[in-house]
Amino acid sequence: HCGAPFTNVIYSFHVPAFFILSGLLYKRRVTDLKSFKEVLIKRLKRLYLPYLSYTLFFTLTYNLFINANLYVTDFALCSYPDIPHTTVFSNVSIGELIGKALRSFFFSGGTQLGDALWFLIVLFIASIIIDAECLILRNNRRFNLIFCLINSVLGGIGLLLSLLNISLPLSIDVVLTIMIFYSAGFLLKESFIFFMDFFQNQKNLFTISALVLIGIFVFVIADYEDVNLGA
Repeated sequence: HCGAPFTNVIYSFHVPAFFILSGLLYKRRVTDLKSFKEVLIKRLKRLYLPYLSYTLFFTLTYNLFINANLYVTDFALCSYPDIPHTTVFSNVSIGELIGKALRSFFFSGGTQLGDALWFLIVLFIASIIIDAECLILRNNRRFNLIFCLINSVLGGIGLLLSLLNISLPLSIDVVLTIMIFYSAGFLLKESFIFFMDFFQNQKNLFTISALVLIGIFVFVIADYEDVNLGA
């Protein structure tokens, strides 16, 4: 965010890497509808509530941060090439702050500092999607293949929305795009768990290969600058 020498390099992989690691750390706990509800409650506590708490804090203290010069308040600063800010901030009314605070409950209406937690929104929704897929496909012998195809399609839809500059509520367009990386991490973990059977099971090899090829298509053939991986 500060324009470091290797910013472009870091930006080329940091978001995909985060969600691949998230997939690797995903624990497959959903076995029935009851466990799905239990996992959903845990995700609300571990992802939604932290997001909401910090967003409300940054929203309600917005004017204080303005007065403390933690936001850019002088348009002249925007003319300096080494400072990447393009927006000048100013104090807002109590009514506006209350409106932003209320919209925070629905993943919108935050401040610049609060919006930096966008990845919690995306991770929360993406995790629920993976939970639902595990629930629906729990007894399917071709779990990995179908799982791969579903998330490849979701990722393709997200990519298309990005290229068309279409944004959806709750950052759904971003969620769809990162599903390819989240699911890749999930399948890598599944393959690692069954490492002894990995090379004997062509299904596992196919799913990983398909995800790798799709990832190459998205970030090599497509123009990375046009792919929306942030809120």
